Amino acid sequence: MFNVTALPMAISGIVDGLDTTISNVQLAIVAYGVFVAAFTITGGKISGVLGAKNAQLLGLGIYAKCAWVSASESD
Repeated sequence: MFNVTALPMAISGIVDGLDTTISNVQLAIVAYGVFVAAFTITGGKISGVLGAKNAQLLGLGIYAKCAWVSASESD
């Protein structure tokens, strides 16, 4: 959770760098925290059902398939 706690300290730099409003940056930080929490809870539930090793293998398989699809796409 370091990212969620460190980002508010850098809001002014982010606003200047992206040329946006503070409220947009705050919304992005909150949304990031919600998504991280949702994926953490989901991963924990999947690990509880499948076991830690099988959950890791499932994640690796999904990552490998998505990486293969991404690499095989051309412009």
